[in-house]
Amino acid sequence: MIEIENLSLSFGDRRALDDVSFHVPKGAVTGFIGENGAGKTSTFRVLTTWLLPDPETVSVRVGGIDLFKDLMPLVLGWEFFPNSWHCRVSFESMNI
Repeated sequence: MIEIENLSLSFGDRRALDDVSFHVPKGAVTGFIGENGAGKTSTFRVLTTWLLPDPETVSVRVGGIDLFKDLMPLVLGWEFFPNSWHCRVSFESMNI
């Protein structure tokens, strides 16, 4: 299940997503269509935590977990790249 409530995303002073809300029930087959520049890719980048939403966003929940209130404390220090996760750590304290 995916639930997005009042999602907003800005790049500087340019608003890419403005107060987007929708719900996709578990097991639903759903299309996500729109014109070029409508915000489809930006929405999916927020859903994959590739981009952080604006602070006024109420919630972005996947499977009942709020990605930015419940999950982010667990994944700080991790970076997502397509097909893999990488840990971003400081190597200053490592001895070789």
